[in-house]
Amino acid sequence: FSLAGNWQGGSAPAANDDVVLGRGATVTITGETFATALSSFTKQDGCGLTIGTANLPLNIDVSGTGGKTTSILGTGNNYLAGALGTGGTLLGGSGMTHIQSGATHATITQTGGTSYIKSNVTTGTIYAGTQYFGDAGLSAVTYGTLNIRASGKVVYGSTGTITKLNGYAGTLEVLVAVTITDADIYPGFKIVNPHLITWTNKPTFPNGTLTVIPAPSA
Repeated sequence: FSLAGNWQGGSAPAANDDVVLGRGATVTITGETFATALSSFTKQDGCGLTIGTANLPLNIDVSGTGGKTTSILGTGNNYLAGALGTGGTLLGGSGMTHIQSGATHATITQTGGTSYIKSNVTTGTIYAGTQYFGDAGLSAVTYGTLNIRASGKVVYGSTGTITKLNGYAGTLEVLVAVTITDADIYPGFKIVNPHLITWTNKPTFPNGTLTVIPAPSA
């Protein structure tokens, strides 16, 4: 990532640059820590780059001037860490994106693919694809506001708290004990393993009822 010869114009990204990984590229970007503050980071739809590995993600800082946004589309595996920007993170395409533990992420929007999130999130909206939030090896992780819509699915794999759940459609699957402070549940939304949830306040059902899927019998 930091090698100048890999970039158009022969220069590695500089402070406040908008970094674009273009369509058609299919090489591998090895993981490293790239400390230069970028304005935005985009992997375009149609890009097949592999970014980093599980043991060595690409650690970036999207905190420069400008939009402070991260967009990961296309195909391939993406292993990222660091501050992905207060302007929001868009996850889509058909690849797998792994966001390692680290900074709290302000906004994550997912429109497709599979993601693995191992950091606190302030606001998340999942329209399609599957998001795995946390895992059994992590300490508690927190979702501030979690919006699940359309065909989106979130699998909650760490103990922790969802401060506000808006279940418009799609599915929330809970694998371990989790606390949900407040929730609005709409028709068509499903919760798998609700017995693992502690409700601080009773959920509300503005337009209907909740579909409950119990755990399978042993």
